[in-house]
Amino acid sequence: MSSGMVGLSCYLVFVSWIGWNTWRKGSPILFAAFIAMLGFSSFHYVLRQPLFWFSILAIAESTLLTSKQNAVLQEVQQQQTRSIHPLKAIE
Repeated sequence: MSSGMVGLSCYLVFVSWIGWNTWRKGSPILFAAFIAMLGFSSFHYVLRQPLFWFSILAIAESTLLTSKQNAVLQEVQQQQTRSIHPLKAIE
């Protein structure tokens, strides 16, 4: 890292916080995305790449959704499923 021990400490705390939140959220997709980003970043110097930070921050934002936002997202997903599968709408 180009910011020394302070930057490394901040990065490790930030990554640990995101990892803990993805684990607590209980979503295997979010946790797999987090692990994939960690694996990718351990073989390349990606800290200066905007796409890396966008992905990490998107994962972090997804873990912080409130239960009301989760309910809205689930309702939208159910409506999309009903529009794709008309037989499920009858049930």
